[in-house]
Amino acid sequence: GAIDDRRSGMGDAIFLSSFWFVNNPVSKTYIAFTPYVTAPTGKYDSTQPGVSLGSNRWSYTAEFGLSQGFGDNTYVDLIAAIDFYGNNDDYFGKQQKKDDLITLQAIYSYNLTPTLWASAKYSYVNGGETEVDDIRQNDRTTGQTVVLGLAKQLDAKNNIQVEYIHDVKVDNAFENRGVRMRYVYAF
Repeated sequence: GAIDDRRSGMGDAIFLSSFWFVNNPVSKTYIAFTPYVTAPTGKYDSTQPGVSLGSNRWSYTAEFGLSQGFGDNTYVDLIAAIDFYGNNDDYFGKQQKKDDLITLQAIYSYNLTPTLWASAKYSYVNGGETEVDDIRQNDRTTGQTVVLGLAKQLDAKNNIQVEYIHDVKVDNAFENRGVRMRYVYAF
């Protein structure tokens, strides 16, 4: 009689491109703006939206980042982002709106080789309160996460990343602890 909240399948597709305001390899200083568009392509179940891999809504992220290199192999990145959400028009058969979500990140990375690097990341999130059929849900999300990762650049366009994720403080969201794998194709 227990609820089965396990899911498998694909999540929503994310499309992005970075625009570099500063791209200075000599000083190892980089400043960029990266807009993300998330399309509602993932598996979605309107009777269990909280555990669906898809979101059933379009979303847009505006991300600003500063990366500064130190020495031959060390980088520190500071990133600020804000997520804007479209409406989910089938949340238990009702319309769900979601407030903007702010994310701040600090990342330390070290190049083990020219194509392999390790990283440690701290992330803070705040916002994203929802409204269902014009009723506020008092579910504003706040959280702090630590991520340890390895990334391998296979060639100029292909990258594989493996990360261990550990939420250290979470309010009004699922606590995550586990491994995430990503494949990135840059074109």
